[in-house]
Amino acid sequence: MPLLHWVTSMHSFYIQGLMYIVGGCNDLGEELTTVETFNPVTQEWTTLPNMTTPRSYAGVAVLDDCLYAVGGWNQAEGALKSVEKLDFAKVQFL
Repeated sequence: MPLLHWVTSMHSFYIQGLMYIVGGCNDLGEELTTVETFNPVTQEWTTLPNMTTPRSYAGVAVLDDCLYAVGGWNQAEGALKSVEKLDFAKVQFL
């Protein structure tokens, strides 16, 4: 299961048959805004809408069909105090 791109310091979790990769850093150490899913049945990756804030080491939770990316860190802002919400039904960050 190769990733779409090299990533570290991300948050990953598995729910409803899909693995999610949220944020992290690329091979240059730049924080990412990406959210991607992997379907182990079809062996396919899907890119979801990007977060508005690049973040590594974020906490992630799923509640009421929404993904929440909480806190984390990036080079520009340091420790983050923000939260982003991805509505799975609308497939967009609110």
